[in-house]
Amino acid sequence: MCSISLEIDERHFYIVENFKPMSQIITMLLVNFVSIGVNLVMFYVTILNSKNESTLYRLVSFIHNFSLFLAQFYWGFILNPIPLLPLPGVQSIGVLRGTVSTFMLLVTWIFLFAVSIFMMYMIMLIRLRVLARRGHIFHLRNSTYFLIFLIIFTLVFFPILSRILPFYQSEEAMKNHLLQYYPKCVSLANHPGFFVFVNTCQSKKGVFVVLILLFGGASLYLVVCAIIIYEIKMQSYAWNVNKTKNHIKVLKHTIVQNIFRFLFLAIAPAIVLRNTFLPSEADTINITLFANAMFTAAPIPCAIVILTQNTTYRNFLLSRIYCFNRRAPSSSDSGSSRSSAPSTVFRQTTVL
Repeated sequence: MCSISLEIDERHFYIVENFKPMSQIITMLLVNFVSIGVNLVMFYVTILNSKNESTLYRLVSFIHNFSLFLAQFYWGFILNPIPLLPLPGVQSIGVLRGTVSTFMLLVTWIFLFAVSIFMMYMIMLIRLRVLARRGHIFHLRNSTYFLIFLIIFTLVFFPILSRILPFYQSEEAMKNHLLQYYPKCVSLANHPGFFVFVNTCQSKKGVFVVLILLFGGASLYLVVCAIIIYEIKMQSYAWNVNKTKNHIKVLKHTIVQNIFRFLFLAIAPAIVLRNTFLPSEADTINITLFANAMFTAAPIPCAIVILTQNTTYRNFLLSRIYCFNRRAPSSSDSGSSRSSAPSTVFRQTTVL
């Protein structure tokens, strides 16, 4: 049972009273436009030049990168939310605002983002499966790996969805909640796509679950990385130097890519958490816009890092750029070359 009782909040919220969505709409369109271009190039290059990896690894890597791109494109274009903190609510200004409930749009994004997180762990476990020595503790059967995948899938999807589903409220219930507890913010109900967190107890439980998942997920990822490094070290005596360096390089590239993902994805939650403790009259419009832009742009640096880290990808891309930039000689150049041809022949015959 929830023992928390809400009090009437008569404060004026700056971000609600100065609601101007056009700047964020334009910014998100620009960010998504750049993201589409960069990621299309990355998908094109990686699909054509990933023949050294197994089919399963290539498929999982593609799903991982594509699901992140799709989730963030969805965030910036379909959902396009504006956190209203310190007011516990969100205003959706995406293309489906008012057509589909903001709650359902948010649940869909959570699912897409969770797929990307799940694939990140699958990539590491598939690499561990390849590197694990036969007859040792980490060389598991396929059925065991399938069970591990199933457990991770459950841990990624079930806790988040079980915490977010109780937040669902009808639009009428949210309007009544604003009218009763936030009378100065009733104007928010005039904009399609608003969503208010009515259940305070579920909010606190949701934050607690997210913190546990973040800590547990990071710990599991570090453990798998440590096991992979251990297996590489144990087999370095039987491998040649180039093979050992290649496995270490692949692991390092994967970790660097995930670090870039984390940095861009962590900016928005950090700013939202900061806004929670600000006074209601504080102007948080610009900082919230910056947070949303960085969050939506997360696939861009990831794609650039993938293209620049891999020598094969980099050389292939540079060769395509070079071929594209090659131009046929101009008429003046061709004319000068033709005029110089007789003199060349004359000089050659003279020498002979």
